[in-house]
Amino acid sequence: MSRPLLMLIGLFIVACWLLPAGTVSAFELNDFEITAWRCDSLDFSDFSYAVDRDNTGNGQETYFLEITDGAGNILLHQENLKPVGAANTPKANTLVFDQPAAYNELTFVWISREGNDFDEQLVFTETVTVDCETEATARASITPTVTLTPTDAPPTVTPTATRTPRPTRTPRPTETDAPTETDVPTETDVPTETFTSTITSEATATRTPRPTRTATDVTTATEAAPTMPLTASSTPTEEQQTATATPLAEPTTIPSMCEVAGNIVVSENEASDIAAEDALDVVFVLGTNNGLADELAKIQARAPQIFNMLDAASSDWRAAIVLYTPGTSGSSLLLDFRSEHRDLQASLSGIVTVNRTGQPVDVLEAVAHALQLPWRPSARKAIVMVSDGFNTDFALDSPYSPIDIIQAASDAGNVHIFSILSRNDANARQNYVTMADATDGEVISTPSVGLYGDTFLRLMTHVTGPWVEAGQQAQISSLEGILALRTVPSLNGNIIGNVRRGNVVSVLSGPMLICDSNAREAERQLSWWQIETDTGLIGWIPGRVNNEPQMVLYDEEHALSSEVCQMTTIGTVNIRRRPTTLAERVSVRAGGNQTLAASAQYGNPAVEWEHWWQLIEGYWVRADTVLEEEACISLPYAELP
Repeated sequence: MSRPLLMLIGLFIVACWLLPAGTVSAFELNDFEITAWRCDSLDFSDFSYAVDRDNTGNGQETYFLEITDGAGNILLHQENLKPVGAANTPKANTLVFDQPAAYNELTFVWISREGNDFDEQLVFTETVTVDCETEATARASITPTVTLTPTDAPPTVTPTATRTPRPTRTPRPTETDAPTETDVPTETDVPTETFTSTITSEATATRTPRPTRTATDVTTATEAAPTMPLTASSTPTEEQQTATATPLAEPTTIPSMCEVAGNIVVSENEASDIAAEDALDVVFVLGTNNGLADELAKIQARAPQIFNMLDAASSDWRAAIVLYTPGTSGSSLLLDFRSEHRDLQASLSGIVTVNRTGQPVDVLEAVAHALQLPWRPSARKAIVMVSDGFNTDFALDSPYSPIDIIQAASDAGNVHIFSILSRNDANARQNYVTMADATDGEVISTPSVGLYGDTFLRLMTHVTGPWVEAGQQAQISSLEGILALRTVPSLNGNIIGNVRRGNVVSVLSGPMLICDSNAREAERQLSWWQIETDTGLIGWIPGRVNNEPQMVLYDEEHALSSEVCQMTTIGTVNIRRRPTTLAERVSVRAGGNQTLAASAQYGNPAVEWEHWWQLIEGYWVRADTVLEEEACISLPYAELP
């Protein structure tokens, strides 16, 4: 995408977003369309826009456009500086890249830089797939009639979706009066599909009395090393500023720790039953390719807050840092487990990025390296993976698969795997989601570097916050509204009843990992929990499906609503704290066809831009940015927050 183009859209977004802080004119963008994408160029139509964001402090706005391919190669980078208020009317033309793409996925971004109390804004982003690997990329000689600068870069076109007819509407105000919600693609998770299962109407089996749990039911932890042998030194050093390259020369065989339960093979590990309440071990797995330089800088700047969050979460926490680099050098241990802020901050600050130059990385090898560190059996355990989210993150010749990592995470004592991605590559994302679902972790995508620091802190609230564990009460949170309760931890298990969204249940054991290879191929629900309903019915449910938790820790003061309906995003949409475009933007769902769930509504349903849906998380999305189910119109109306 073109950075000038991103800037255009960014100006409009800034106008909407920063209105409470000062007077900002509305940004206007008219009649733009990208008419063709190629591996070495793109075509765009006539359009117009006006610069309106003084991020330099001298009446000018600085912004850039950049086009990259799926390997992170920069095909085009253009910087620009324009006086605020300048009008621009680029004509239809061709934008030729500095070098042709070597991979099929092409991404175009336009970013307005940080400065003068303005945050960096991702104004526009678009990703397309073009056959650049097998198709000849020879292009006709193009001699543009005008020189294309970042100001001539095209903005995005929001996909048009067919909506269910609504009540008669009043005329829609202009963009100045009613800013569209397709602003800055930033953070949030992007579920790729919705889990569905065959549900019986009610319980059909005889209720099983709850077994009496004795001390023998709980696995006794020993201080044995993880099943994957260590290749990095487990002895902490005073301080390590330079990463020591210790790649895994040969793939490590991960022994199975499985037993038969019913008709399915499951892991015998029940680490959550034995975890201490306070101890916490966290490993940060960081990529060092230069595409992550800005993201690493944001993490370095927020490091004191990150360490304070760990202090608040546990009086006995430790953190380690593992780095992974492009090419064949593999991963390396930068800093072994420790809790001294000074040492961790110094190690983070000393990280040096390298040019990826189209080379793949092996994030699975890096996670395997992290799983070999000396985790404490009695601690809660988490890996925080930082990646740009390209499809080349998973090397084809890697000795590991996501399933290997999932098994190793279970065998190491229930390590939760969290990931924060800078791209939304669907192929790469699915592997991260699979690992998160199976380990009760989470995946967040945030294409906006400007909000990366805040997004990382939000992810850390899930890393440090209380987790669902055996012996606790939880609340069913499935977006489907109803979830099957099964006799064994598998979709092959008989359904003995249902639990519904909002039901409060007791957690008996888990998470239980499916180890059977046939079952793994047949179903995505790899991690299961045994629960007991308020009527005494005992059975199994999956922990997470498609990056959505199926149950959450019960909080009586913030209990989940049982009434919920689903909706799908039309394009990139803002999630706001209150039902108004002047409210704080909490996050953004980048791209269309993403599933949201609402529990209430507010405003006038006859006028879409005055009608809002309250999401189950408590935040708000404007009605004209989503396609909702018909049942949503019956949701209760909320009082103005």
